[in-house]
Amino acid sequence: EKYNAFLASHQPFHWLAEYYQIIHGNGGFDVIIGNPPYVSMADISYLKNSDVFRCSDLYGFVIKRVFEILRRSGKHGFVVMHNLAFSRNFKDVRKLLLSHVGSQWYSFYSRIPSGLFSGDVRVRNCIYIVSNTGETKYTSQLNRWFTEQRDNLFISQYNYHEFAIEDSIPMLYDTKLQLIYENKEGVPIGLCKDSQGRILYYKSVGYNFLSISSVRPPAFRGEKEEYVPIGEVKFKEDYYKYLQLLFCGKFYLSKWLTYGDDFHVTSDDVMSFVFPFDKISTHDRSELEKLYNLFTKKLPKTVQYKLNAGINIGTFNTSLLWSITDQSDMIFYKYLCDDPEEVRELIENHL
Repeated sequence: EKYNAFLASHQPFHWLAEYYQIIHGNGGFDVIIGNPPYVSMADISYLKNSDVFRCSDLYGFVIKRVFEILRRSGKHGFVVMHNLAFSRNFKDVRKLLLSHVGSQWYSFYSRIPSGLFSGDVRVRNCIYIVSNTGETKYTSQLNRWFTEQRDNLFISQYNYHEFAIEDSIPMLYDTKLQLIYENKEGVPIGLCKDSQGRILYYKSVGYNFLSISSVRPPAFRGEKEEYVPIGEVKFKEDYYKYLQLLFCGKFYLSKWLTYGDDFHVTSDDVMSFVFPFDKISTHDRSELEKLYNLFTKKLPKTVQYKLNAGINIGTFNTSLLWSITDQSDMIFYKYLCDDPEEVRELIENHL
């Protein structure tokens, strides 16, 4: 009875014992495909993180097991959550995948307006495929699509792009953009911070635009003004106006869609860029000053309200000011590439 109870509660499984010929004789499975369970490690008692391998979700450990039982010349593909691409909690999983010899393909799917899984499983997904041949890594942009497109989602023309291995897997539209997004020349935005500087406020969520503003978005309960928590960062005066324009343009939205999670806007999202601000010419400084003044003048008229728990919470829809930030973006591109018009077109196509 105790033995039967143990079998029922622990469900012991030994790969070598169960699949002796495959594991011992064949060197592992030829192909492993699937959709592993998405379960937070906080809800699991039988498996622990260690100094050797850490992950916040069970599916990371399933991936680790795959490479222990996959034949060296085998092929492998999984449907997982898209946080595999960027979350620091999956750093060890990415390291494991990207160190595997062979070509790899990563494609990404949003959950709005439609998701890969129907019903209550509302998650953003990544489908990755690992081959034993070649050595190139490919990625796709984050795809947003409608339910009626489901039948053609995988058979229509699909664009993959080669990417360079960094700490994360970029959800890229075009390989050329990676060199610009990961530019190392100039001032890291994190160094533009100043505890005594001027505040930029940022909404903690984004979708079709990033709401980052020099004034706090309004919120009201009836006629009474309400305080709603919102992210804020103080920047040095020298960079403040440039950053206001940069953060709200199409360029930075495209960058966020490439490295962000398609929903949250964090301080890391805001800070993770390097730009040669100090190289901006006197003429361009003057033009950016004019654009900043026009932007801040029109910003209050872009506010949109959404009722939440009895409070009308305002959001500055900065996409309504893209006619302004398109001009500032073109100035910024001049200091990041040789062909600003090409970059503008790539980002327009991405969005």
